[in-house]
Parts: sequence; structure tokens; C-alpha cells
Amino acid sequence: MSCRALFSLCFTVWFMAPVGASALTYVPVPDTLLVDRADAVVRATVVSRSVGDETGRVMTSYEFDITEVLRGEGLGSRLIVKVLGGIDLAKGLGVKVFGTPEFDPGDSTLLFLSTAQDGSYRVLHIFQGAFIERRSGAQRTYERPGTDRFEVARSNVESGAGSDSARMTIQLAAPMPRDADLFEQWISDRQSGVIRSADYFLPESSRDVTVIASPFTYLSGDDFILRWFEFDSGRKVRWHRHKDGQAGFSSKGAQEFKKARKAWKRKFSGVPIKLTNAGTTSSTTGFDIADSRNTLLHRDFNDSIEEDFECPGGGVLAIGGLSDFDFFFTRWKGLSTLAAHEAEIVVNDGIDCFVQGNSDLMAQIYAHELGHTLGLGHACGDPSSPKCSKSDFLAEALMAARLDQPFGAEIHDDDILAARQLYDEDFWAAACEKKAPGAKSFCSKCGPCGEGQGNCKKDGDCFGTLVCTRDVGVDFGFDADVNVCTAP
Repeated sequence: MSCRALFSLCFTVWFMAPVGASALTYVPVPDTLLVDRADAVVRATVVSRSVGDETGRVMTSYEFDITEVLRGEGLGSRLIVKVLGGIDLAKGLGVKVFGTPEFDPGDSTLLFLSTAQDGSYRVLHIFQGAFIERRSGAQRTYERPGTDRFEVARSNVESGAGSDSARMTIQLAAPMPRDADLFEQWISDRQSGVIRSADYFLPESSRDVTVIASPFTYLSGDDFILRWFEFDSGRKVRWHRHKDGQAGFSSKGAQEFKKARKAWKRKFSGVPIKLTNAGTTSSTTGFDIADSRNTLLHRDFNDSIEEDFECPGGGVLAIGGLSDFDFFFTRWKGLSTLAAHEAEIVVNDGIDCFVQGNSDLMAQIYAHELGHTLGLGHACGDPSSPKCSKSDFLAEALMAARLDQPFGAEIHDDDILAARQLYDEDFWAAACEKKAPGAKSFCSKCGPCGEGQGNCKKDGDCFGTLVCTRDVGVDFGFDADVNVCTAP
């Protein structure tokens, strides 16, 4: 039995382009644009949550009690916000889009919303228009739920869409929570026509430390992973591209996608990953309808991402993930595993201003999304993984959630380790299947270990140039006396 499902992740990017002799810092979608583009901005409390199938697309509907309206008219006391994806096994529905906001009843939120055709609302830019209220003593703060994006505090560029002078460079900083009172006042002032600089960002909180409880992240549910079993028997996973191709490239993206597929194959000796070309297709179903094809859509035919990528402004470049898999579990390496059957990659509309015909960059985007379709999560930069700023070893990974600069379709050490753990039967000795990271001799018997893994005895137990650092386990979610592989 096959379950219709979507497991996908967003690859959030920061636009990089020259601006004369100076560099400007900017958030992917600045708060100014969130306010200006929103049909409604509200403080609201989650009342209920339900999952339903709406004309083939699984959506989670959240009902909110409105506490305060900062922008918008005629909203009443309650509203419905719908988010792509959701899981309700009793209804036979299973769709999960990593990167979308998830709320629990009772959550206090700040929402930047757009109006849908059915009268409900959507969160602007998939996740960027949603904030959860946190309280510490008398202080209220806002942080984004379900994501850990890198943000910067301010910029001296306001918008200037379509103007060459407004092209921007992004510098990455640690995620900074917003002081709730100051942020709300800034929104109200802007809504009243008072334009002023942001004064509401707070320093990085002391609780925001790197803890690596598991060595790698995977595209998974609460208690299972997803992987392709075709590779185990030497079979291939075939990929189609939409016939229209990628605008701005002489090969219509064919050569770039070829490089992306090869990236996941050529680096491995023991991992039988084989991604091949199945030609072009006219199918545009994407994540909405399973059609037994793995398909790269060069634009968002079905508004799966909804908001287009903007320059300046930023947004989501692409999403990639699994759209069909078995609904019964298989045991693999002692883990509950679902077999993948179909995958999709959807490139957002409006990315031409970002890619600008850069073949290496386009290939890198494709390769990153292919990594998600293989079942890999992010190496760093989201809530399930460390911060990219903490480690070059992780930040250089193709599967890092952030993009500093284009380096092409190249997988690096952390990508190799993650893929091997998911696909290489010989990577772990049989004795390792019951061992957990942090256990005695884990790295010497089951390694080499990646960064943040333990327990190691010597540098040789660690991958590449990593070194075995003694008695630092408490910094990585282990016991204090655990030795951990770290960057030199």
C-alpha cells in the first residue's frame, strides 16, 4: 500500500549581488516587506488544528482567536489559517513539508497573512510570516516556529524592486529574537506611515547553543526515516524534467541537472546511489497528484510555494522531497523505515534575478534539493541541526540550510557521511546497529565519526581533519566525560 505524502524541505537563500563598492546587509524577506505585503497582521492564539484534503492538496487548518489586529479590516474575532501539509493517520492523510510553521493549541502568535481564494489565510513566504510568542519573566519575545533561519538586524536599502541600484548582498548572522512590545510598536508605526529603523532585535539568547543530539538529520517523521531501497539491489532512480526547461540557460537546465545527479554518485565507492535521466515530461502535477514520475519542475506551476522569489527581498528558491512512499514499515539498520517511491523538485517563480544564468549556482540548487529527495535533512541551519556559524565542516556542506556563495554541484565531507549512514550497508559493522552515538568506543568501532559525534579515543576515529577532543560531551548532548570529534 502506498501513502500519498509530501516530505520536502525549503532551501532558503540570501541574494548576493554587487552594489557599487559597498555591501549591504539584508534579511531574505525583510520585516518591512512582510508588513507592506500582508493583507492582515494579527496577534492571535491557536484554538484548534485539523488536517484535510482540499482538491488533492493536503492542508492543515488552524483556527485562531484574534487578540489584536495590527493591519487589516473586517477580520472579526476568529480566522482560519491554512498551511501546506499535515498528517492524520485516521483519515489516511500524510503530508509533511519541512520548513512550514507548525502550531499547537494555546500558542500565542504574531502572523503576517495573505488572503486565499476560499476566504482563509496563508502565512506569507511559507514560514517567514509566522512568529511564536515566548515569555521569560516579564519579557515577551517573538521567534519563528519550526525554523531556525539566519537573519540580520537591518539594512539601509528599503525596496527599489526592479532597480539595479537596489541589488543586494546578504551577510549571515545568528538568528535574533524580537522584543515583542517593540516589534508590535514598530509594526503599528509603519502601518500609520511612520517609517523608522528596526529597534526591536535582541542579542542571541544564552539558551541558543549548539547541541548535537544526533550526528545527522534526515527527512523523517517522529519515529521513522525514509529512503530508497532501489539502490540496494542495483536499480536506478529515474528523473524527468519538465519540457519547458529552466529559463536563462542554453541547455534549459539539462546540463545543470546532469551535474547535480552526478554529484551524488561520483563521490562514493560503497554507496550505490544511481540517479539517471528519464527525459522530459509535460506533467505538471508536482506534489499535488502522484503520477509515478520523479519530476523536476522548473517553475511553480501549482503555487506550492505561493509567494514568488523577489529581488530585492529574497524568499524560497525551491522545495524538494518525497511525494509517494509505502505506508508499512520496514526495518533497516534497526530503524523503522518507509520506502520512497516518488519524488519532486519545484523551483520557485522569479528566481531569474537571483540565478542570473549562473550554471554552477543552478546546479548547486538542484543538487541540494536532490539531497532532500534522497532522504537527507540539513547539515546545519535549522532546528534539527547545529548552527552553520559554529563550524566550517558543516557550513561547507551542500546540505547546509544556508547558501553563502555558489560552489557548484559538489558534495563535501559531511554530505558523504550522512549519505553513507543512510545508504551504505557496509558503513556500520553489525555490532554497531545497537550502539548509540556517545557509547564507549563508538567512533573506533563504528566510525569514523563526523563533527559532534562521540565517543572517540584518538584523532584517527574522526573523519577527515577532525580531531578527538576530550571530556566535552556535555556541550554536544552527551555525558561530560565523552570525547567528541570537533574541528581543529
